[in-house]
Amino acid sequence: MENIDEFISLMAQASDRQLDKSIIDRLIKLKGRPLEEIKPEFLSCIDDCQMYSLASGFAIIAMKTTYEVMMDGKKEDYGCRIMNTKI
Repeated sequence: MENIDEFISLMAQASDRQLDKSIIDRLIKLKGRPLEEIKPEFLSCIDDCQMYSLASGFAIIAMKTTYEVMMDGKKEDYGCRIMNTKI
């Protein structure tokens, strides 16, 4: 949990060219909450970033990697989400 909170803190420092303020605000609300509770909202943030161009490719890849590595998420969890961002 602590590592996720650190990641969110780092993302909150990103410029608005990297990550939209609306996503930063949503991520900040996830700090301190149980991992299983934040997973759906974290996925929703990734989805919205891609659908509405709210983040740079780097920020999206960082969030996807965090989900898969730090949150034990699986690519199958994405379901029908559009998750094919490439640099």
